[in-house]
Amino acid sequence: MNAPAKIDRVQQWVQRPKGRAVIARLQAFAPQLVLAAILLITFAAFAPTLTDWFMRDDFLFLRAAQTASSPWDYILDSFDYRTTGPPVDYTFYRPLFQIISFAFYKAFHLEAWAHHLVVVGVHLANVVFVWLIARKLTGRLLIAHGAALIFALHPAYPTAVSWINAGVAVLATLPYLASLWLFLKHLDGGPRRLWYYGGSFLAFIAALLFHPETLVLTALIVLAYGLLYARSTRDLLAVGPWLRLIPFVVAAIAYFQIQSWVRDHSLVQSTVFGFGPWFDDNYWRYLALPIYPYDLGTSFTYTPRHLIATIVFLLISVTVGLAGPGRPHATTFVLYWFYFAIMPLSTSLLGASGRKLYTAGPSLAILFAMFGVMLWDARPRRLGGWATGLALALLLALTVGMILRGVETKASFRHAMFESKQLIDQMREAYPSLPPDTRVYLVDVPVLLVALTDNYVRDELRLYYGDVEVRTFRSEAKFREAQLEIGDDDIVFGYCPPLDLRDCDPLRFQ
Repeated sequence: MNAPAKIDRVQQWVQRPKGRAVIARLQAFAPQLVLAAILLITFAAFAPTLTDWFMRDDFLFLRAAQTASSPWDYILDSFDYRTTGPPVDYTFYRPLFQIISFAFYKAFHLEAWAHHLVVVGVHLANVVFVWLIARKLTGRLLIAHGAALIFALHPAYPTAVSWINAGVAVLATLPYLASLWLFLKHLDGGPRRLWYYGGSFLAFIAALLFHPETLVLTALIVLAYGLLYARSTRDLLAVGPWLRLIPFVVAAIAYFQIQSWVRDHSLVQSTVFGFGPWFDDNYWRYLALPIYPYDLGTSFTYTPRHLIATIVFLLISVTVGLAGPGRPHATTFVLYWFYFAIMPLSTSLLGASGRKLYTAGPSLAILFAMFGVMLWDARPRRLGGWATGLALALLLALTVGMILRGVETKASFRHAMFESKQLIDQMREAYPSLPPDTRVYLVDVPVLLVALTDNYVRDELRLYYGDVEVRTFRSEAKFREAQLEIGDDDIVFGYCPPLDLRDCDPLRFQ
């Protein structure tokens, strides 16, 4: 059968009732197919993460789970806000993350790929919620697709997905987005509105118990009714509709009091976080991050290119606010959402970190998608197919660029994870087991493994050897300067970097 005959048969089939039904079904599922493609691309981009190991704070949570006396005691200690140390030495009140970390360890033990797989899976679920919320807010599938793609791959915060402990932002964002989406469904009315309301409130509580940065959800719940559903001044002044917000506000106030207590009784919290002259500086840094996805957490210098990135982002915000596509007040809601979401992030003296931007990422993605669709709507009609081809080429370039920049952003973290695994593998090869309370001196330990404290490496070794005492030295010179009296049962172990494995002996200090 020649080509024209085949085309004719296809056209005849399409005209038949069965063919029309299949085409209609494909058209109905086309949006979901686009979303599925975005999820597939996202999983492929983060698939290398599954080969990574643990790093830094991961070891604190793993060791706490390993030494827990019982699951029940661990849960009770996690919820007891008066003890900011046990069961994990941390300075935030985030009990659900502690409990989930405990469950991860009991389910997967030290199989890091499984821990990573769950975090990546939750990230994909968050992408779906971003798609749902963007579609509901704007009524534009193009905006929903763009928002999902940008949130999935934006290179400012890939370490939130690839580093297990930083995955607290990923885990917290799931109930955070679910609560907002369910509340919007509740405001639509209908026979299931009470179920949506109850689900939204439960997800709201879960989000707060994962991380305090989700407290901004309180303002979003209020804005959702005031901006998106109140049709008139009479609706705004009516008392009844506002009463539904009382449980959310009361829960938020109680949670805020708990966090305030924790912060006042934590030396780290009271010295590292707060309001002051650094607040404005960090706020501008977080405005620059979306355009220039660097990690300002490693630098306190605000350079001219950072200023340019901030100005560009502000121009995009103003443009979308004035002429953005979508339903009335949707652009205003999204702008408030993003600017409110980065407020708590800006209160750290440690600068601005891209991974912290994850919880603000959904609003950021919708904002960028609105801007892109606004440019598409303003295209000259006479360009026709040229405009479509150019738009697809730009979309492909944007996707590839985000993936490549994300790989670059994750590089230092992935290297630190690799060296953590190298260190423990070399130790276990030389010493399959150690007596309890052995004193271990580690020499030539990479700085990324001992930044700020030795606790990370100590708990890493204790996962395999029990309660050994650990002391680290960045170099052989530092170790010699210490002039230690090495006991007969003490162990001096020298780390061998991957490039020096052939000419390096881990037991060179014995």
